[in-house]
Amino acid sequence: MAAPEIDYMLFAYDHMLDHIKDVLFSFRTPTTLGSLECAPVFTAALVKMQAKLQKYYDKTSLPFLDADEL
Repeated sequence: MAAPEIDYMLFAYDHMLDHIKDVLFSFRTPTTLGSLECAPVFTAALVKMQAKLQKYYDKTSLPFLDADEL
C-alpha cells in the first residue's frame, strides 16, 4: 500500500484542526454548548487534542494556512 500523498495529509490536518477550533468555539460560548455541565471537561480535552495534532502537523515543516484567518 502506498503512503498518502502530502496534499491529502495537509487537507486532513487542516480539516481536523478547523473542526477542533469550531467545536472549541461552541464549548466556550455560553449560549451554545458552553452551557452544558460537561463543557469544561470537553474543552480541556479538545485543547490537549489540538496541541498534539498541531505538534504532529509542525513536524511536516510546511507552512500552515488557516482559511478562517484570511
